[in-house]
Amino acid sequence: MRVKLFFKWYDLWVGFYYDKQDEALYFCPFPTIGIKFGGKPDVYYKIR
Repeated sequence: MRVKLFFKWYDLWVGFYYDKQDEALYFCPFPTIGIKFGGKPDVYYKIR
């Protein structure tokens, strides 16, 4: 499981959010600061 801490000045909400498309759970304990759990890989490889 991947865990990533992020800061986004425009995210002012607090709580949990599940992104179905990215398959990730976001937890924002404070406005603008969040933790992302899971998610699909950033790079996709083309299969020939």
